[in-house]
Amino acid sequence: MSQVFLGIIPARSGSKGVRDKNIRMVAGKPLIAYTIEAAAQSALLTDCIVSTESEHIAAVAKQCGGAVPFLRPAELATDDAPTIDVLLHAVAAYEQLHSLQVDYLVLLQPTTPLRTAADIDHAIALMRSMPEARSLITCYEATAVHPRIMYRRSGSVMHPYLADGQGVTSRHAFEPVYVRNGAIYIADRRLVVEERRVMADTPVGYLMPRERSVNIDDYFDLFIAESILRGGYGTSENPEC
Repeated sequence: MSQVFLGIIPARSGSKGVRDKNIRMVAGKPLIAYTIEAAAQSALLTDCIVSTESEHIAAVAKQCGGAVPFLRPAELATDDAPTIDVLLHAVAAYEQLHSLQVDYLVLLQPTTPLRTAADIDHAIALMRSMPEARSLITCYEATAVHPRIMYRRSGSVMHPYLADGQGVTSRHAFEPVYVRNGAIYIADRRLVVEERRVMADTPVGYLMPRERSVNIDDYFDLFIAESILRGGYGTSENPEC
């Protein structure tokens, strides 16, 4: 029997950074639609569901082609509700509903709308190619902002973030470092259920370009994402979503 990769799109109501962020209209359709569409176009996801406590968000998600087989409890939709508890609820409810066991959870946050179906499939394929791997994260290379050019502030005095960072002036001399972008997390079931973790200590990394790594946390991020999407990065066969 083939392994079950379950996509989970968490989309609670309420957002401090951007009001009604998950269903806010972005470049002509609800933000959540981009993730629903990418998941639907994936060839390697076994299934994908939206996890929300909101009837309204559920209705919007369904209109955009998403599956919402159940609602999560309200206590799992607060600002301080741990993501791991949301995932545990989703996988338990899904397994009970379908009488099967999920092998891998694929967390797809709706706040990263530029992630593509190809990104999802490449990440799953990479995970499959490394049987010893327990989790995967998506990253992009930090170029404009590197730890070697970062500082801590003490009053008006700036201290290098890295002890040896002051003497390096050329970006080309920097060791490559990578930023987790939040677009895709893959975790094996045991890591989530038994250890209550989404990331292993040394996860596999799938690299994405910076322009597909925008994670919407505030209105500036929203402006950047919408500008890129209007420039042709977003596609949809459903003009109403």
